[in-house]
Amino acid sequence: GARQASGFTASFGRLQSALTAVPNVRLETMRYSDQPRPTLQVTLVTPDFSTLELARRALSQADFALAEGTSEQANGLIVNELTLTAGRR
Repeated sequence: GARQASGFTASFGRLQSALTAVPNVRLETMRYSDQPRPTLQVTLVTPDFSTLELARRALSQADFALAEGTSEQANGLIVNELTLTAGRR
């Protein structure tokens, strides 16, 4: 419904602006759920772990709670799954 659309728009906007601030981060996949509260499941691709850490910090500063998923190296890149929940409380 409209609430889900506005929750997605707000969450995606924060995600996008946080990742734009970190060079060399690619958003590979994204899924959205609004139950029990707005959550994005994302796969980020970075050239190294220090870039991944900068992305995590930017997302945390954008008021997302981060839950780590799998992290692996593939073709010289870091592929990392994260679950982002809006509002750290």
